[in-house]
Amino acid sequence: MLKITAEQGDITTWQGDAIVVNLFEGTKTPGGATAAVDKALNGAIQRIIDAGDLSGKLGETTLLYGTADLSAERVLVVGLGKQEDLDLDALRRATGKAARALKATKARKVASIVHGAGQGGLQVDAAAQAITEAALSATYSFERKTKDEDDEPEDRVAELVLLEHEANKAEAAQAGVARGNAIGNAQAVARDIASFSGAEGTATAIADFVARTCKETGIDCTVLDKKAIQAEKMGGLLAVNQGSEEEPRFLVLDWHPEGATETICLVGKGVTFDTGGISIKPSKGMDKMRYDKSGAAGTIGTVLAAAQLDLPLRVIGLTPLTDNMPSGKAVKPGDVITMRSGKTVEVLNTDAEGRLILADALDYAKQFEPRYTVDMATLTGACTVAVGTQCIALMSSDDELIEALREAGDASHERVWPLPFYEEYGEQIEGSVADIKNVGGRPAGAITAGKFLEHFAPEEGWAHLDIASTAWNSTKPHFNGDYYPSGVTGVGVRLLATWLNQLA
Repeated sequence: MLKITAEQGDITTWQGDAIVVNLFEGTKTPGGATAAVDKALNGAIQRIIDAGDLSGKLGETTLLYGTADLSAERVLVVGLGKQEDLDLDALRRATGKAARALKATKARKVASIVHGAGQGGLQVDAAAQAITEAALSATYSFERKTKDEDDEPEDRVAELVLLEHEANKAEAAQAGVARGNAIGNAQAVARDIASFSGAEGTATAIADFVARTCKETGIDCTVLDKKAIQAEKMGGLLAVNQGSEEEPRFLVLDWHPEGATETICLVGKGVTFDTGGISIKPSKGMDKMRYDKSGAAGTIGTVLAAAQLDLPLRVIGLTPLTDNMPSGKAVKPGDVITMRSGKTVEVLNTDAEGRLILADALDYAKQFEPRYTVDMATLTGACTVAVGTQCIALMSSDDELIEALREAGDASHERVWPLPFYEEYGEQIEGSVADIKNVGGRPAGAITAGKFLEHFAPEEGWAHLDIASTAWNSTKPHFNGDYYPSGVTGVGVRLLATWLNQLA
């Protein structure tokens, strides 16, 4: 994991493997720290600008090598785009590009100025936080390759120092880096969990991993085993688990700081591996279905972030965990199950299993009398058809909550878009032999899945986030692709941590 700190210092005298400065698009003469570095390079940056090979376009990178007047061996110039367009996500994108450029070198220890905090007009702490989050995300990797002891690490950058020349700005940068580390490292935990294979990431193994992590962080963690789940009459979770050789688990994470007066419940879908059950999926791409626990992973990561940020809110994370397997014991299309709430559900498609386990968790959340309840799930393929890869589909009847989540989405650039949620959509899931059925046909598939969950959610302050199209980067354009590599994204952690911070 990349170590990121902030300190007061001069970029031209800093000793290490590489330094990073910037350039706005259209700049004819470097200014600020970039000008100081250019002077130490005997005008090398200016000459490249004059030659037309350095324009400052967002994400453009140019690597130079130092002189005797610089302590660092390398200088990376990264473009910030047009100055009038600079915002925190442009900063994240530029940071991601810079991290990838440095990955191609042997640089291990790197320093950077706090981009955007000078001529860019951004707040120092916000800029430092954005850079930290993006650097952690862009350098994240998950692999199980065997390596010799003398192998060069694939992700070579090990340390990043953000330098601010002024003491008061350095303090602000340190505060921003601390927030960025809290959220970025929590997101990395979420990405680890979502990346675990079906064999490595069983419900029991994930529960043990999370319990250990919570113990280190000061979060109360209760693990319900199968007997406890049966005692809670969680018919949806038990039905999905019927075909499995692995027992289910239900996790209750509770960040409850002294003096907290409001309770927020977060609920995440934790299907550890999804074959589709009896309604089995095609074999092509099924290996990707380990990411079907991304909602649970993001929920866990968000509670970890809330604890690391020491937010004065009670934040409860609820994550049902099971795989979805076909066997002679598996739930079958046409079966009727009784949920924890007492409602009956006709299962018409066993691959619409996520809503069954989420329904029990949403009903469980009611006992905490939360002000808000937000669930997150890789729930429907219809979500991808509806909104593509650039945003999260949001469903709720609470206009105030919708707007708050949209603001947090814009700030974190894990953007959300509300889908229509008219009462009439609920008619598509009216049951014939049970109270409701678990699918409502092809039209409005993401919305009817949300309508199913609405039957079990708290009546007020509930929202559903369908992250199916944003939790795994494979289809271009990638979700936040400049700083979220291919594979699992850990989506939701930055969004919900930003929202919780705004609430606090």
